[in-house]
Amino acid sequence: MVEKVVVRRARPDDREAVLSFCERTWQWGDYIGDVWEQWVSEPSGALLVAVVGDQAAGVGKVTMLSRAEAWLEGLRVNPDFRGLGVAQELWHAAETVARKRWARVIRFGTPSGNEAIHHLSERFGYQRVARFIEYAAPAKEGRLPDHLLLEEADIAEGLLAELAGLASSGGLYDGGWHCQELRGGRLREHILLGEAYAVHRGGRLAAVALISTQDPEQELRIGFLGGVRAAVAELAQGLRAQAHTRDLSRTMVVIPALKSLEQALRTAGYERAWEHEMWIYERRLKG
Repeated sequence: MVEKVVVRRARPDDREAVLSFCERTWQWGDYIGDVWEQWVSEPSGALLVAVVGDQAAGVGKVTMLSRAEAWLEGLRVNPDFRGLGVAQELWHAAETVARKRWARVIRFGTPSGNEAIHHLSERFGYQRVARFIEYAAPAKEGRLPDHLLLEEADIAEGLLAELAGLASSGGLYDGGWHCQELRGGRLREHILLGEAYAVHRGGRLAAVALISTQDPEQELRIGFLGGVRAAVAELAQGLRAQAHTRDLSRTMVVIPALKSLEQALRTAGYERAWEHEMWIYERRLKG
């Protein structure tokens, strides 16, 4: 008799059992161990564990990025329990958590080469809504970019809606190892935190960039970069200088898979940092 898959909230003492199968996720291991303590106690979401009998069969984390947006990450299935529908049960449980928190959409990201997850997610009613790629360049001395000013926020929102970038990514940008909508005052939050940069041409706003995260030992990560192509290239060069002033080794830029943006980044000395694309899937939730 096959035992039923049960999904529940993770407990601190689940750590060892979960990490025992996560450590083989990639050749280098997995990051779940690095974030376990944070995830198991984080109030903005739920760390879920699937169990079969008394054994850990899978894990997944759902996080509320905003009042309406849920993000699913860290989905892992114990190889010993594959074929039992563990991933499906974790997905359903994550959606239940999201609905209870009044989310209208749940999303996740997966590499373009992960065909098994692509087929599975489509079977569960998810649709691919965006494709992102990563470019990087070493930090370099140079002219620092201008900060985007709060009084320019409305103009910037108009620019972002019209030019390459948000239109091709379903309104999503990289918010720091997850993707979310760039609206609802989020642009203004970046401006107030000093995380928004700009290039002006002829007294008008021509390109905008937003910092998503900063690894104090490695890189300045840019979650959005868009605008007029020549201005984007200039801003990308300025971001390398910004990384240099912070004593970081490089600037990483996450952009939608658009040739015009890729060409601008290459002009500024950037190269592809990862051979794959990151595909974003979403499912709209009903009450």
